[in-house]
Amino acid sequence: MKISEEAIDEGRRRIKGENEGRIKMENKICQSCGMPIISNEQLGTNKDKSRNEDYCIYCYKDGEFIDKVTMEEYIEMCSQFGSQAGMTNEEMKKHCKKLFPTLKRWKVN
Repeated sequence: MKISEEAIDEGRRRIKGENEGRIKMENKICQSCGMPIISNEQLGTNKDKSRNEDYCIYCYKDGEFIDKVTMEEYIEMCSQFGSQAGMTNEEMKKHCKKLFPTLKRWKVN
């Protein structure tokens, strides 16, 4: 049985449609908290309500960081969510201490 060109094109259109809400770049993480960002709905917003490609909705809204804290304070805050990342809170804290200085929000130029 041979598949028609029309059927192949329809399949391509469906796949493209299903992926419309997904970000094209793999392994994208929030540049404030390090959370994996897998869909456009998880992106923060700029002042003009457009999506911000660097930060998640939990860190960035309307062009501002939601939590106005130091990196050390943010590490303490995020370390409380270790179980959501499959680790203990202490492991999460160590992970954040290593990761955060490499993220755009916290990187020292």
